[in-house]
Amino acid sequence: MAIKIKKTLSNNPLFKIQLVKDIMKGEKKHELLIGVILIIYLIFDIPMPKALSKSIDTKIGNVVVVLLALITFVATNTVVGILSLLVAYEIIRRSRKHGHQYNRRYLPSENNKKKYFNNEIPKTLEETIIKSGLPLENKLNDKPSYQPILEEQHSSSLL
Repeated sequence: MAIKIKKTLSNNPLFKIQLVKDIMKGEKKHELLIGVILIIYLIFDIPMPKALSKSIDTKIGNVVVVLLALITFVATNTVVGILSLLVAYEIIRRSRKHGHQYNRRYLPSENNKKKYFNNEIPKTLEETIIKSGLPLENKLNDKPSYQPILEEQHSSSLL
């Protein structure tokens, strides 16, 4: 009789649906764990290791992070997928905190900037002549000897 019950349960479509649901519950457990880990990463300001940050802070590194987030978005449920996209953005943002180290060797240091910007630049010949020249003031208070004449307005209005 037990064999007959097992055969009828295995042929029952509701049993198969329940079996799939049980299997899916097993899969949801790891998605739940991934979701919790992603939420913890978003909530706490976990610093990026410098070696990992340098590799992510490139165009190829950014593309790889975004592709992994998109694959996670497609392969898991929507909540974990959205969390993975947010974490990808956060990873890229946190990796930029260390700055573009590979470009810093081409940029001047702060001491070099101060050396160039704080130096007194010698005055040119034009600047010295203008400074020693006559002042640009109109000391004449007389009224001009000419009288202005207005042309026809051509039906225009005054401003």
